[in-house]
Amino acid sequence: MDNRLQQLIKQLENLVVKETEDSDSPWIKGSRLEQLFNQKNGSTIENVLQTHGYYDLKTLLRKSHIFAIYESPIPKEFYIALLRKTVSGSQKSSIGNQPMFYTVKRPWKVEQSMIKELQDDGYLPTPNPIHKLYLTQTNLPYTPKYPAKIISQDDLKCTLVEIVKTLSGKKIENYVTIDELNNPFYKNYGQNLRDVRRKIFPDLNLVDLLQTIPEIKLEKIQDTWRITLNIS
Repeated sequence: MDNRLQQLIKQLENLVVKETEDSDSPWIKGSRLEQLFNQKNGSTIENVLQTHGYYDLKTLLRKSHIFAIYESPIPKEFYIALLRKTVSGSQKSSIGNQPMFYTVKRPWKVEQSMIKELQDDGYLPTPNPIHKLYLTQTNLPYTPKYPAKIISQDDLKCTLVEIVKTLSGKKIENYVTIDELNNPFYKNYGQNLRDVRRKIFPDLNLVDLLQTIPEIKLEKIQDTWRITLNIS
């Protein structure tokens, strides 16, 4: 990667850091990042990308391996966060001397002494990403926007969000159990959720996968998990 492209990625990273540093969420819209870039440089990000042989901001961000991308069912709308703020153990950055973060995926298995050791070593808890999507609630039945096929990680994540929204009636206070996800998934795709998840996310179980999705929240209740919409 040449120096000019590295400088561009660093500038985009700085913009994300500045925009989210005082926010409860590490996620910003792709359109917002483009707007910030245009304001700072007086030219569109599309023009700059083309000089480097890229025609899509999302492609550049993914290839940099320092950004997390979250697709939404709305065409051309996606969200961006720094990978190190959303994935446990991810420390890569184009900016030096960045803070380190930890994520507690299974709180009931973690002793408080371990968390204290992490904090004593300078680690910070990973911020909880909260989307502003889907603020409107109605009494009408929700019509899910499933991807036609599941061929990518984003497709599977979007499908899981749509299932939760459908089963919960799109209401924040209504919960869905993790065991309820397979039936609507099988009805729509003719495959078991477990089989597709193992193919798309071979290194993640379903609980860990759900915890990477900003729009939903998990809570351990006795022997099962409750899933609710995570919308502010």
